[in-house]
Amino acid sequence: MFNTGNSEFINEFSSLFFISEIANYLCVVGILIILTRFKLVEEKYFIFWCLYFLTPFFGNYVLFDPLYMPDQYIYTNTVNEIRADGLPEIGLSNYDAVRNSVTNLSSIFFSFVPLFSNLTITSVAFANQIYTLLIYIYLRNKIKSWEILALLLLPSFILYSSVSLREVLIIFFTVISLISLIEKKYLVSLFCIFLIFIFKIQNSIALLIMFFGVLVFRIDKSITGLLVLISLILLGSFIFFDEYIPFLNLYRNAFALEAGIDRFIVNRGIVATEYLDFVWTTAKALVGSLVRPFPWQTGGLGIIIFFENIFILFIVYKLFQDIFKGDKNKVLTGIFLLLGLLVTLSFYAYTISNLGTLSRYRFTTIYPFLFAFLYIQNQQFSQENEKSK
Repeated sequence: MFNTGNSEFINEFSSLFFISEIANYLCVVGILIILTRFKLVEEKYFIFWCLYFLTPFFGNYVLFDPLYMPDQYIYTNTVNEIRADGLPEIGLSNYDAVRNSVTNLSSIFFSFVPLFSNLTITSVAFANQIYTLLIYIYLRNKIKSWEILALLLLPSFILYSSVSLREVLIIFFTVISLISLIEKKYLVSLFCIFLIFIFKIQNSIALLIMFFGVLVFRIDKSITGLLVLISLILLGSFIFFDEYIPFLNLYRNAFALEAGIDRFIVNRGIVATEYLDFVWTTAKALVGSLVRPFPWQTGGLGIIIFFENIFILFIVYKLFQDIFKGDKNKVLTGIFLLLGLLVTLSFYAYTISNLGTLSRYRFTTIYPFLFAFLYIQNQQFSQENEKSK
C-alpha cells in the first residue's frame, strides 16, 4: 500500500471509506442546491448533476486500483497538509520549485472546495466534480447547455473528473483563457495562462503564442497577420532547433523508458537529430496520436477511448463545417485555435510513447479547444444570452 504519512488516512476500500465519500457526496450536492437556488444551474438539470456526482464511487477500488494513477496520493496528501499547516509556497526559481508548485497550486484550488473529509484517495475527486460544474456554469450562457453536458458525458471526462488528479483544473482555466482571449478580455486570459504555466507548462506555450498573435498580429481579424505569425513560428523553429531539441529528446527518451521500451533501443537512438527528420517524425506521430490507442494495442478502456477519439474528430469536422460558413473573423478565429491545438498535440505526439500518458495529456489539450470551437459556432447564441441578462 502507498504510505501517505497520515495515520488517519483511510487506505482501503472499507465501510469507513464508503461513509467518508457519502458525506463528501452530500457536501457537493449541498453546493449544487445553493447554486440552483441562485439560478446558476437550471432546475431541470438538478437530477443530472446529482447522478453525475456519483461517478467517483465507481473509479478507485472499483474500475481500477488507485495505484493505477498514483499521483492521486500526492494531491490528496498535499490537500491534507494545506488544511493542517496552511498555504504552501509557490516558487519558480528552479526545476524542483516549479515541480513542487504544480502540486501545491493544484492542491490549493482543491482545498477551496468545502468537503467533509479529505482522508480517502477519492476525496479530491469530489472537488473535481465542483470544478466540472463550474465549467458548465461559466459556459452555459455561451454554449447550448445540452452541448456542454454531451461533452461532459464522454468517457474521458467522466474518468478524469472522477479521480484525484489535476486534469479538470487545467481544463477549467484553459477554457476561461481561450474564451476570454476570443472576447478580448486580455488580462483574464493572461492570468489563466500564468496559472496553466504552473499547472502544465507544455500546455501554456501554444496559449502564449495565440495570446501575442491576437494582441500583436491581430490573427483573429487579419489573414496577413496570421500568415506572418505562422512564418515566424516556422522560421524560429528552424533557427533555434539546436536549442530546444535536446529538451524534447530528453522527454522522448524518458517517456520511452516509462512505456517499457528496451533501454538498449533507447540508447541506440529513437530521437530526431536534424530539423527535417524532426518535422517528419512529429507529423507522423501527430496523425497517430489523434486516435491512439488502436483497438489491437490495448483492451477494455483503451477500446472505448479509441472510439471516443474517432467521435471527437467527427465533432471537430462538423464544427468546422459550420465555422467556415461564417464571416472572415469567425473563420480566422477557428483557424488560429486549430493551429494552437495542433502545436500542443505535436509536442505530446513527438515525446510520448506510453498510451495511457498520451490519453491523459491529450484529454487536457483537446477538451478546452472543443469548448472554444463550440463557442465560436454558438457566438450568435452567446450574444443573445448576454443581451437578455
